[in-house]
Amino acid sequence: MNLERELLRCYERCEESGLVDRCENIDSETVLLPSYHTNRRSDGKNILELVFDNKGCLDFNLSGYVAKDDYIIYPVTEASIVRSRNSSAHPLVEEVQYIMAKEGDKKEGLYLDLLLSWLDFEKDDIVRAFLKMVYNFATKDDAIDNIARILSSGSRYELDRDKFSIKIYSDDEKSKEITFDKLLLTFKVLSLDNGKDMIVTRSKRLHDAYISYMEYICSSKEKSVCNLTGKDMYCTDKHRGMFGTAKIISVSNHLEVYMGRFDKDGKDIISVGYETSQKLHNMLKYLLENSNTSKWLGGSVYLFTWFLDDISNDEEIDVTVPEKIDDFYDLDDDGFEVGGHITKKILSSVDTKDSFDHDVSAYILILDKVSNGRIAINYFQALPKSDFGTYIKHWKKTFNWYFWDDSKKSYILKTPDNYKVINYLFGTERDGKMEFSSSQDGFKTNLLIKLVSFIVEGKSISLDFYKKACLNIRTRNKYKKSWNSVMAISCAVINKHYSDIGRERFGDEMIDSHGQSRDYIYGRMLYLFEYIEKQAMDDNDRATNAMKFWNAYVQYPKKTLLNLKTKVQSYKLRLMKSENAWKLARMEKEFAECLGLLEALGEVDLKDRALNEEFIFGYYAEQKKMFAKKENVIEDK
Repeated sequence: MNLERELLRCYERCEESGLVDRCENIDSETVLLPSYHTNRRSDGKNILELVFDNKGCLDFNLSGYVAKDDYIIYPVTEASIVRSRNSSAHPLVEEVQYIMAKEGDKKEGLYLDLLLSWLDFEKDDIVRAFLKMVYNFATKDDAIDNIARILSSGSRYELDRDKFSIKIYSDDEKSKEITFDKLLLTFKVLSLDNGKDMIVTRSKRLHDAYISYMEYICSSKEKSVCNLTGKDMYCTDKHRGMFGTAKIISVSNHLEVYMGRFDKDGKDIISVGYETSQKLHNMLKYLLENSNTSKWLGGSVYLFTWFLDDISNDEEIDVTVPEKIDDFYDLDDDGFEVGGHITKKILSSVDTKDSFDHDVSAYILILDKVSNGRIAINYFQALPKSDFGTYIKHWKKTFNWYFWDDSKKSYILKTPDNYKVINYLFGTERDGKMEFSSSQDGFKTNLLIKLVSFIVEGKSISLDFYKKACLNIRTRNKYKKSWNSVMAISCAVINKHYSDIGRERFGDEMIDSHGQSRDYIYGRMLYLFEYIEKQAMDDNDRATNAMKFWNAYVQYPKKTLLNLKTKVQSYKLRLMKSENAWKLARMEKEFAECLGLLEALGEVDLKDRALNEEFIFGYYAEQKKMFAKKENVIEDK
C-alpha cells in the first residue's frame, strides 16, 4: 500500500469522527492539527503571549512567556511553512522581526498584507474583531515599546529598536541583554467569544475561519490532478518537513537527476494537492509527536505503530516488545480513539465503500532521516488488524525461551524483546555488557527493521539470524559475563528456525530420555564436566575446564571428552571427600546414562564429528535437571 494514501485515509477518518483539532484538550493530549496549521513547543523563552481585553487594550500583567513545554497552534501559509529559503510571513502568530519589520527590510509589509487580506475575506464578526485587534496592535508605533515593557517585567531597561534587543537592569545594576527579533508572538483576547476568552491555540472557531479563507485562496488558483486522490485541485511542491527540514515528499537540488525525463526542477515527478499534503503531513506529524505511536530506534530512525480504530495507539502496542502485547485485544471493539481518549464514534458511520470497514487496519512504519532534506521510508506495512494479531500470537508462540525473572525468582518462558535479541545475538561484549560501537548504529538499526518485518508479516526468521546463533553457542569464551543471556537468545532463535522449517522444537527445558540425538547427548555430558568442577570449587568465577575446552569439544567431541575426563579426576576426588559426595554419585549416574544412549545410537566407534547446534539444548537441559530441586521453572502466564 502507498504510505501517503494511508496517512490521508487515516486523517479523513479522524475528520469524519470529529477527532481533528481537539485543541481544547491540548494540555492533556497530542492534538491532530487542522489543515493549514502547525504547532510549536515553548522552551520557556521563545514564545510570548499578548493578552488584550475585549476592547483591544493590552494587559501588561497577564501578558508573558508561554510556559515551557506547552504547545501553541497557529495558522501558516503554503510558503511560510517551509521558509528556509524565503521570507514569507505567517498570517497571525509570527516573529517580532516580521510583525515590526523596518522600512526597507525585505520582510516589510509581508505580515500586515497577509493579515489584512484575511480580514477583508472574513465574515464572522467575532473572528474579525480578534484579527482587527491584532492588526491595530501591529500597526501602532509603540508596539515594540510594549514588547520591551513586558519583557522587562517592571525592571529598568534600555531598548535598541534597530537590533530588536533590550538590556534589562537588576536592582544591583547588573544587566542582561535579550535579543527578541525571533521571539514568536501569539495572542489572546479576554471575554470575546460569547463571554469566553479567545486564544489562537484553543479557538476552533478561529481555526475553521482560517481554513475557509485558505480554501477560498486555493479555489482561485490553477488546478491539476492530485496523484494521491485523483481529484482536480490546486497542487503544490512545497511540503512541510517532519524531522526539521527533512521531508517524505521532496525533489533533488541536482538538476542532472531530471534531464531527459522530467522538467528541469523535477516538479512533475508527482503532483500532490495542497489540501492533500496538509492532511497527510499533519497525520504523520501527530504520529511522530505522540509517544504511544512513535519510538526511537537509534540514530535518526523512528518506528510508528497505529491502528485505524486506535490512531493514538492507546493500547500501547509496541512490536519491539512482543512479550508485553496481550493475546490480542478485542478485534470487534467499535470505539475510535485519538489522543488517549475514546470518543465512541462507530466505525460503521463511515462510508461503507471504504475497504477498511470489513477489517480494521494496523500500520507499521519505519522512517529514517537520511539527510537534512530527505526522509527514507525504510519499511511500511498496512495489514488487517486480525492478521496483525495472528502474527503477534504466532511470534510469541514460536519465538521464546526460558529467562531468569528476578521478581519471581524463577526461570519463565517468555519472548525476548527486539533490542535484547539484537544486542545478545550480534553485539560484542565490552565491560560485561553486550553492545554495538557507534560506527555500527546503521547496522544495528537495519537488524531491528528486519526483526520487525519478521514479526508483523508472520515471516520466517532469516538464515543470518539462525547462523549467528549457531556461531555464538560455539564460541562461549567470547562471553565471560553475558553467556547465559547469549545462550538463551540463541536457543530462542534456533528453536524459531526449527518451527519455521517444520522441524520439531526443543520446547521442554527438562530432559526427555527418548529420541535424543548424538549432539544433544554430548551437550549433556559437557555440562556434567562443568557441574562437577563447580561443585568441587568455591570460586564460581573461575573458568572451568569445560569452558576452556568448549570450542575444541564442539569441534572434536569424542577426543575432547577423553581429555576432560582426565582433567576432572582431581575435582572428583575433592568432591568425594566432602559433604557433597552425593553430587558426584548423581553426576556419575547421569554420565553413565549418556554413554549408554550413545552406545545405543551406535556412536561409540564412529569417526569424531563436529557437533551441530542441538548440543546446546542438551547442555541447557542437563543444567536444569541438575538444579531442578533448587530452582523452579515455570511458564509465564
